Amino acid sequence: MFSLLSKFSLPALCLVSLASISFAQEAELLANANFQNGTNGCLIRDARVAERKGPKKTTAVVLPGVVARGTWSNIGFRIQDPPLGRRLNFSVSLFAEEKNQQASINVFAYAKGRVKVKSWSEQISLRKSKWQSAEESYVLPAEVELLEIFIINQGKNDVFVAAPSLLGGKEETPTLENLTAPGILLASASVTVRKDPKQTTGLVIFPIPIINEHQVPLTFDLVATPSEALLGYKWVLREDGRNWLCEAEVDPSASNVTIRWESLVLVDKRKNIRLPKSGEAEVPKEAAPWLRATAVIQSDDEAIVAKAKELGAQKDDVEKYVKSVLEFTSTNQGKPGVKFQTLDASAALDCGGSCTSRANLAAALFRDGGIPARTSAHLPTWSGPLYEHWHVEYWHPQVGWTWVEPTLGAMRPQPYSMVVINVANPEDEDQGFDPVIANSGVMTGVPRHAVHELSPNLRSIWNGSDKASLNYARAIAHLDGSSSSQKKLFTQARLAWKVLMAENLAGKANSERRAAIDSCFDSEMVKKKRVTKSLLKHLDS
Repeated sequence: MFSLLSKFSLPALCLVSLASISFAQEAELLANANFQNGTNGCLIRDARVAERKGPKKTTAVVLPGVVARGTWSNIGFRIQDPPLGRRLNFSVSLFAEEKNQQASINVFAYAKGRVKVKSWSEQISLRKSKWQSAEESYVLPAEVELLEIFIINQGKNDVFVAAPSLLGGKEETPTLENLTAPGILLASASVTVRKDPKQTTGLVIFPIPIINEHQVPLTFDLVATPSEALLGYKWVLREDGRNWLCEAEVDPSASNVTIRWESLVLVDKRKNIRLPKSGEAEVPKEAAPWLRATAVIQSDDEAIVAKAKELGAQKDDVEKYVKSVLEFTSTNQGKPGVKFQTLDASAALDCGGSCTSRANLAAALFRDGGIPARTSAHLPTWSGPLYEHWHVEYWHPQVGWTWVEPTLGAMRPQPYSMVVINVANPEDEDQGFDPVIANSGVMTGVPRHAVHELSPNLRSIWNGSDKASLNYARAIAHLDGSSSSQKKLFTQARLAWKVLMAENLAGKANSERRAAIDSCFDSEMVKKKRVTKSLLKHLDS
């Protein structure tokens, strides 16, 4: 029924602010809903009070017909700080004197700073000479601070509008589309496996959320379906001291078993600093390992060396070269007829490939330009469920590791838009064609330990929604409160992480932890903007 509407340029409208509204349940949320004061207090474009009366003799407004392409007439309403914990029920009556007349109802929800986080659009075919009602309901994402509703006439004949109404209905937990600031994400990944009939137990190994300057895992849960197939699990800290794995021992018995982990993760925003201009790449000791060519990132490949030179490698502006690489990787479609069979950089140059391919290719182009670069696997919030997504971290002079998005061609994506689960090492890249990757049902050319791995007696079962629909990161809540309270929360979360780490290293997760932290994000906490305070209280205890 709904499709996002993009053809309307709303800033061109004459916008009139509404007075504050009381949000008692079933109270009318629209100011001047019956047009008793004409169109005062409404968002209007070429609308006027009509002589015709609406249903039950209510006042009506006429939206004149339009003939020029790209023009329209409308009437609308603005609600500041709308209720977030209720289902909002909208209704309106519409009338057309001619047949084949079209109208639409368009709803826009904004976060602070007029950042659009959600929109709905309903197209309505009107019957000739008969009033008809249109009804729909909405649950607003929890970050919404402003709601606008428009009834729009795009046809050549007049449309009459009467009795618009927006009522706050039953209590519902508000949802988030994406974070627009620091907050909490729920990350999850799973795999369905089957064992070799001659074997008994096996291992499923996942990369799991790491702790870094931008994110801190708060909880971790591992479950199996059927539950008895999970014999135990433990965390493993890799030798790099940065990446974590979860090793789960399973016994699929005679049937398939699905293993899933879930983690609530506290995520921050990046520091808002300008990148200093620099004509030369910088290679400190800590970044030097990510400068060499590897099996997956073949920065010494002749074709990649030639492409790097074409894009401006070794010129006098590091950031300019980085941006030229991003523009290329985000648009590269490869050569006609070249099949997509592996994920490494050389293959990506010829076939385009996936987000993994583009990250490997970008890293190779950076390295050939003398810039240390490493790939990072994560679960993004802006996408629907997928297996994984990839960005690249390059070393910017005087700044350090700086994130870029090779698939979307973007500089410095926000940490609160993802949960990082792996930062690849050169040694992992050299094992990108190891048989264990193919055995796990993943395309080769991806760094080892950046994807799930299975012991030799297990096989992945890929079918339908199992293939990629169960890995995701979803927004749970924004952090409220002052910047100092949020800073304190991150400090406390890092201390609490040590307890979480010790428990999971021993394979003894505290089931009460998740329930206690979940309670910090219930509708009451979100509505009263007490998420940060509630989390601090819990972590302090």
